[in-house]
Amino acid sequence: MDFDKLVKFIKWTGCFVRLYTKSELKGAKCEATFCVSVKGNPTISIALLGFSDDETLIHTLLHEYAHYLQWVDGYWDKVHGKNDGWDIVDKHLRYKRKKLTGEQIKTARRTVLLLEYDAEMRAINLARFFSIHMNEADYLQSANSYMLSIKYAFENKQWKHPELDTKISRKVAGVNNLLAPLTSKEKKIMEG
Repeated sequence: MDFDKLVKFIKWTGCFVRLYTKSELKGAKCEATFCVSVKGNPTISIALLGFSDDETLIHTLLHEYAHYLQWVDGYWDKVHGKNDGWDIVDKHLRYKRKKLTGEQIKTARRTVLLLEYDAEMRAINLARFFSIHMNEADYLQSANSYMLSIKYAFENKQWKHPELDTKISRKVAGVNNLLAPLTSKEKKIMEG
């Protein structure tokens, strides 16, 4: 399945897909997001120019679609509970002067990591289901880097940190499974 067919399929399932000819989504400062609007509309947004190749673009679309599926099956709300982890991340990174409690940060970090771990595993399964080419070892390397970036973002209050990129890449090199920074209890729940 190619990108355009996957977009059509996702729209058919009830999720809006917004494609932008930008390298970064303005408010989110990233290449892709899934959110539910105040009107209750699930939406995937993608900055098309943020991707250097079609394979990464389609894998990212699968990842965001996985978030939509989390929302559909209730997992999204179950994990978020009363707190929207991503909203707390945004506030933590955006408002340098506003201090969040250690408990708020810890809860948000766990929430986000649980959601992302699950989305990465779903994306791999979706690629298999749709017969989309995915070098799973490479994808897992990228997924591990992303998961560690989330951890470092909380610790350093910023997403992009050039010194950490190399450190993260070295840390996950050659790892053939998803290194979710979760407790063993959480990992057991995630893996069934």
